[in-house]
Amino acid sequence: LGSGLVGGLWVGFIGVFLYSAARAGYRQLLARESLREVPVERLMQTALLHVTPEMSLARLVDDCVLHSDQRAFPVLRDGRMVGMVSLDDLRRVARADWPARAVAEIMTPLEALVKVAPQEDAQRVMQLLGKASVNQIPVLEQDQLRGLIRREDIVKWLALNLDRKSAASAFGG
Repeated sequence: LGSGLVGGLWVGFIGVFLYSAARAGYRQLLARESLREVPVERLMQTALLHVTPEMSLARLVDDCVLHSDQRAFPVLRDGRMVGMVSLDDLRRVARADWPARAVAEIMTPLEALVKVAPQEDAQRVMQLLGKASVNQIPVLEQDQLRGLIRREDIVKWLALNLDRKSAASAFGG
């Protein structure tokens, strides 16, 4: 009786685990598929604060970081993007050095950034975000900054659209 009951409980736990894993895998599949036909330009942020390479880190904090929910700021020179500076970059510099240091000293240059075009599908961008371990990717068209696509922009779109698709597929739709 004891081994039968324990064995039965063990099989039950395994069944629950497998069901949960299959359900999570199915939701991931639905999420990937729902993003396949969604162009980045539909989800990207376009109202962005940007900075110049010469701006001091103190001014970056005072003028941009404290007045925005952006975690990264495009760095523009003569209207062209030359890099990106993030809060992580800023945290690596001692606060006492902020007034004397320039954005150009700590930014990630454009050549080192993952970039996408406005027509890129959100599914691929979600993969790029994960692979590059970043929270945002600049959206460029002919070397001109069009916007930033952030992980939270995609997650928000999924939250608004995935449940509807899940319900439709559950009813054969």
